Amino acid sequence: MRKGLASFLSVTTAFSSLPTMSRGWRSTYDLIVELRKDRTAVVDAMGSEALAEGDGETRNYQTLISLMLSSQTKDTTTAKTMRKLRDHGLSLESILATEDAELNGLIREVGFHNRKTTYLKETSRILKEKHDSKVPRTMEELCALPGVGPKMALIVLKVNYGIVDGIAVDTHVHRICNQLGWCDAKQPEQTRKAIETLMPRDIWPDVNLVLVGFGQELQTEKKKATRKVSKFERPRRRSRAGHQTRPRPFQGIRQTRRRPPAPRHGPPRRHQSSILFSSLVFFGVCVCVWGKEEEVASIICEEEEADHHPGRRRRGPPAYSFLGELTYLRAVGD
Repeated sequence: MRKGLASFLSVTTAFSSLPTMSRGWRSTYDLIVELRKDRTAVVDAMGSEALAEGDGETRNYQTLISLMLSSQTKDTTTAKTMRKLRDHGLSLESILATEDAELNGLIREVGFHNRKTTYLKETSRILKEKHDSKVPRTMEELCALPGVGPKMALIVLKVNYGIVDGIAVDTHVHRICNQLGWCDAKQPEQTRKAIETLMPRDIWPDVNLVLVGFGQELQTEKKKATRKVSKFERPRRRSRAGHQTRPRPFQGIRQTRRRPPAPRHGPPRRHQSSILFSSLVFFGVCVCVWGKEEEVASIICEEEEADHHPGRRRRGPPAYSFLGELTYLRAVGD
C-alpha cells in the first residue's frame, strides 16, 4: 500500500511539473504522424533500423554495428559505410580478424572513426567472450558495451527482439521535444524520462522514427514538407447545430487586399497628444494667475510703454503673449 501510494505521488508530481504547453501535445503529435505517413524521409530508407541484412544473429549484430556507426554521423554516410563493411565481410568473426588500421580505413567517413574503431573491436570481443557471440537482450548489458548508450540500446531491443523498454531519444528528438514545449530538459536522458511520463506506452516504439524523419524533412527537404502541408486536410469543424461538417482541403493562405483605414474625424491621432498637453498647460497657467489679474495687467502696460519708448529698460522677459492677452481682456471685462 505504501509503495503504491509513493509511486502514485511520484507520477502526480512529475505530471504537475510539466509545462502547460506539454499537456496539449497529442494534437501536435497526431499532426506529425499524419505528415509522416508516406515514410519518405532519409531515416526511413537509410536509418540504422533499415540497414541490417541477413537473419538471426548476423542481422542482430549488423543492427548493433550500424547504430554504433550512426552516432554523430548522417544517415547517408552511415549507409555508405555499412555497404563497405558488408563488401568486406560484416560479421563478428570478420571484424575481430580485421586489423585496426584496415577497419579504420573502412569507416573513416563516419564521425569519430578512430574512437569507433576501438569500440567495434572491443564490443565484438566482449560479445564473443561473455555473451556467446550473441547481442544481449537487456538494457543493462547493452549499455555496458563500449560505445553503446541508452538510445542505441533501446533501438537494438526493439528491432532485434521486439522489446520496448522506453523511448529512444537522440539529439534530434531532444531538440524537437523541447522546441515544441513538451518538456524543458538540458540532456537527452532527461527528455526521455519526461516524455515517457507524458506519452502512453503504446506509441513509444514509433516516437523516435516519426520525430527524426519529421526533423529531417523540415531541415533538408522543406519543399517536400510544404507540399505535404498543402495537401493536408483541415480537421472537421463543428457547425452551430453541433454536428461535424465535412473537412475541406487546405487551399493555402488567401491573399486578401488590405482594407484602407476608416476616415477619422478631427485631427490625426499623432496630434491629439500634443493638443491635450497644450490644453493641460493652458489650464495650469490659468489656475496660477487666477486672482492676479491686476498684476498681469500692469506687466502688460509696462511692456506696451517699453514698446513706445525703446530707450527704457524692460523688466524681465517679454510677457505679452496670447495667454497674457486673454488675461488682460478678462481683467478689463471684470
